[in-house]
Amino acid sequence: MCCRVTQRTIIAFIFTLALFFCSLPSFSTQAQTELTPLTIEILEQRISSPILRDGKLTIDLREMKIDLRPQNGNFRDSFYQLLQKELQKKQSQKTGLQALGLDLSNSVIQGDFIGSNLGLKTSLYPQAIAPILTLQEQEELAHLYDICLDLVAAGLPISKDCQSLLRNQPTASSKINIFRGYLILSQTRFEDNV
Repeated sequence: MCCRVTQRTIIAFIFTLALFFCSLPSFSTQAQTELTPLTIEILEQRISSPILRDGKLTIDLREMKIDLRPQNGNFRDSFYQLLQKELQKKQSQKTGLQALGLDLSNSVIQGDFIGSNLGLKTSLYPQAIAPILTLQEQEELAHLYDICLDLVAAGLPISKDCQSLLRNQPTASSKINIFRGYLILSQTRFEDNV
C-alpha cells in the first residue's frame, strides 16, 4: 500500500510539472513580443530612413514602446516636433513624391496621444491656408469653396467648415489641423487618451 501511494504521488507530481511547463510561454515567443523603447536617437534614425510600405514612404515605428507621459515631457515634445516637421512637408511637385506616412502598428503608447500635434495648425479660410498647400490641394480647396457657395445659393444649411471657408477674415474658431500623411494603427495599444 505504501508503494501504491508513492507511485500515485509521483505520477501526480510529474503530471503537475508537465502542466506547469506546458503553460509557460516559450522564450522565442517572449522575445518576439518584447517592444523596443523609442528614444530620440531611434526616432531620428527612423525618420531619416523611411521604409516603402504599400508603395508609400512610411516612418516605421512598429513594435515600439512610446512613452508620452508628462514625466517624459522632453521626449514627448521632441517626438511631436520631429514627426510634425517630417510628416507635414509639402508633396514634391518635381519628383511626385507623396507625403510620408507613420506606422505605429503593434506599438504601445503610454500617455496621451494627441494626433493634432502631428499636423499643421492653420486658419480655415483660403487666403491663410493656400500658401501651405500644394497646387493639387489648392484646387481641391477651391472645389470645396464652390460647393459651399452652391449650398448658400440653394438656401441650404452649411457646416462650420463651409462658414470658415466663406469668411474673409479668420476667427478663433476657424482653426484646423492639416495632416498630409497617413497613420497606420493596426493593433496599436493606447494606454491613455487619444
